[in-house]
Formats: sequence, structure tokens, C-alpha cells
Amino acid sequence: MGFFSRRLSARSNLADAPSWLVSLLGGGRTASGAMVNNYTALNYTALWACVRVICKPIAMMPIHLYERLPTGGKQRANGHPVYLVVHDFPNSEMTPLAFKDTLTAHVLTWGNAYAEIERNKDGYPIALWPLTPNRVTPERNKITKEIQYVVALPGGGSTILRADQVFHIPGPGFDGLKGYSVLTMFRETIGHGVSLQEYSARFFGNGLSLVEY
Repeated sequence: MGFFSRRLSARSNLADAPSWLVSLLGGGRTASGAMVNNYTALNYTALWACVRVICKPIAMMPIHLYERLPTGGKQRANGHPVYLVVHDFPNSEMTPLAFKDTLTAHVLTWGNAYAEIERNKDGYPIALWPLTPNRVTPERNKITKEIQYVVALPGGGSTILRADQVFHIPGPGFDGLKGYSVLTMFRETIGHGVSLQEYSARFFGNGLSLVEY
């Protein structure tokens, strides 16, 4: 498992997260009163259903590796070392279905998906380890102008990964570095839905029922 991926595997409890942390995760209190961020928004059943409807078909689609032929055209490179990573074994802990499902969900919610690339001594990728998008910030190196990724560590501090160490799938965005967080862009709409869902739950939870006159 990638070194930084192991350290990033720790989970955070957001139940009592401070306001600055909620804001950092792309969330905040909406006009309806609901607190919406990239985690709590998935409690909204309509949003969850939409994410699952999109994720599952994409996750079930196989990924193939191709090589260009000297005479033109291309052919499937089944014997290439990277083929096993992208098609059969993204890493030792996840199936291809789970890996693609996870990264697709990240793109649909955070607007970006990241995975650390683990390489062997010859430089070939041997594994892809998902990184939680809220811990990764792409930026340009101030000196070289090359893209790099600042990765926050659970225990505090951060580290920098080169572009060739990160597999990045960006959603729509205008700076060429990262995509916009979908949940942040539509936070008010999602908050309205969450509030209605909570209100109806409390309504029936108090023993009330709808009476047809």
C-alpha cells in the first residue's frame, strides 16, 4: 500500500466538527437551516440514489489498455504490466468494481478523484490507492510551474506528491487544475431537500399521519 495512502486511511468524525472544518470540506449551513457538506449531503436519499445510478454502470465497465502500432492504429496491450492494474487488480485491497465505484463517487460529489500511484523499482505502476479528495489540493509549483499535489495528513501537517505520483480525474473547472465541488455548487438545493426529508421524518415519528378529507 502506498505510504501516504496508509496514513490517509484514518477516518474523521464530523458529528462535532468545528465550523472552519465544515467550511473546508465544502460545506456550511444553508438557508433552510440544514448543514450540508460532502459527507452529510449523502444522507439525502435523492442525491444518494442519483450517485448510485451513475456509479454502478460505470464501475461495471472494463478498462482496457491499448498500444499504438508503428503502422498506425492500435491494439489491446494485455501483456503490459499496467494492464493488470487498470483491468484486474488496482490494489491488494480493492476489486476493480470497488475502485471505479469509489473514484466515480468522488468525482460526482467532490468534483475530483485522486489516487496515489505506487510503482515498482523499474518505475511501472503496480497499484492505485484512492485518496480522499478533501485532503488533496492541486497547485502549481512556484518555481517550476509544474503541477503538484499537497496532501494533508491525518496527524497534522502535509506532504507534496509529484504529478507522476497521482492519478487525477477532474470534473468541470476553469483553472485547469481541479474541478468544482458539485455539492458545494448546489448546496442550497440539497439543503432544501434534506430539510424536507428531516421534517417528514419528524412528522411521522411523532405519531402523526396524513388525513384525507
